[in-house]
Amino acid sequence: MSQQNGRVLRSLHVLLIVVVGATTGCDPVRTMEQKVDILVTDGMEIPLSGVTVKLKPAFETSSRANNIPESKRRENWQRAEWSSTTTSAEGQATIRIERTGLDFNKGAQPEKTRSLEGKRIVLILESEGIGTESIEANLALGEIIELTRYKLTIVSLSVPQYLDRE
Repeated sequence: MSQQNGRVLRSLHVLLIVVVGATTGCDPVRTMEQKVDILVTDGMEIPLSGVTVKLKPAFETSSRANNIPESKRRENWQRAEWSSTTTSAEGQATIRIERTGLDFNKGAQPEKTRSLEGKRIVLILESEGIGTESIEANLALGEIIELTRYKLTIVSLSVPQYLDRE
C-alpha cells in the first residue's frame, strides 16, 4: 500500500469516528454549583476569622453508581477535590460547591434531588492558633454543627444552579 493510500485510509477512519460520534451522541455531562453561607464561632459565640473551611459530600452521598465496586468508588471519593473557603473578620464565608457528572435533565435548573440539602457532608475546619477538626454532618439551613473548638452555623443554602461553560 502506498503512503498516500495509507493517509487516505487514516483520514477516512477519523471521519468515520467523527460521524459515528456525532450521530450516536455522548453522555450528557453538566456542572452545577451550590453555595453555602456559613458562620464560624468559638464556643462562646465569638466569630473566628481566618479559619479555613473545607467541605465535600460524604462518601454515602456522593457515590451512586451501583455497577462500580465500592473500593473503586471510595478511591474516587478520596481523590475528589474539597470545596474550600476562609472566614472573614466576622467569621462568615461562602463555600461554592461545584460538582460535574452525568445529568440527563433537559431543564434549565438541576433537579431538586441533586441538591446537597439534607444530605451528609464532611467538614474540616483549620486555623493556625486553634488547630484542625473534622466532622460528618447533615447539610441543612440553620443547622448548628458543634465541634470541640469550633461552632459552624449554616446561614443560607442556595438551590443548585447549572454553570454555563460554553
